[in-house]
Amino acid sequence: KIQDIRAFSRVEVGTAGKMVCGGDEVTDQILVSQEASGTYPCDPNSDGELCAQLNAEDSPYSVAQMFDSDPATEWKSHCVACDRSQGTGAWVSFQVPDSVEVQCIRVE
Repeated sequence: KIQDIRAFSRVEVGTAGKMVCGGDEVTDQILVSQEASGTYPCDPNSDGELCAQLNAEDSPYSVAQMFDSDPATEWKSHCVACDRSQGTGAWVSFQVPDSVEVQCIRVE
């Protein structure tokens, strides 16, 4: 499950030399398009119509839940125990406009 994906304009050195996201948050500028492999509770291999309904922007299960900066919302993949070696992996993708520079992505 993912609560938020946040994008920042640069990477900085934090405490103890740990690299952290810094600069301006540009999350609100990256929403050109967003997709995911499948949303809980649908199986993208058999429930195409249900998946389309769950991924609708106004659905509480939509991919948009990852980009809303609200810790009370979350997105869950269609598989509870995802395993890429077994062909059940999950993925998320989004596009960033050419005019927006993203150097750091934080997944919470």
